[in-house]
Amino acid sequence: MRDDKWPPAAHLLDIDEHNKILLVGKQRGGEVLTYILPGGKRDHQRESPQAALRREASEEVGVTLHSALVCLGDVTGITPNSRRRMTTRVFLGRALGELVAQNEIVDIRRVSLKEAEALPVSELTWTILRLAQEKGLLPQ
Repeated sequence: MRDDKWPPAAHLLDIDEHNKILLVGKQRGGEVLTYILPGGKRDHQRESPQAALRREASEEVGVTLHSALVCLGDVTGITPNSRRRMTTRVFLGRALGELVAQNEIVDIRRVSLKEAEALPVSELTWTILRLAQEKGLLPQ
């Protein structure tokens, strides 16, 4: 049975007042540049998904998250580089502060859904964006 700290990862869906989505371009070593939502895996089993998301946001783009994070649910999809299935807990929230690319993040963008179609966006991220559309958070 899964504990209350399932799933193993968490991602942020940050939508601004113009329906622009915060995406980060991630690239490690010889991997292909892929755009994803900020977030990632929990460091250890005792770390909650919310704590993992706050840590990842700080590590990836140097920001803190607004204290009010709304859980949208768990989403399963294919990760960009390992091509493995992963379940992530998705939170609706806002990044606070200046966005600065750090570690394996090489680009940060706020884009519309139309603009995202022209980028190499991960399958997992598209799954999350479709969920946001179904919930009425993004235009169809």
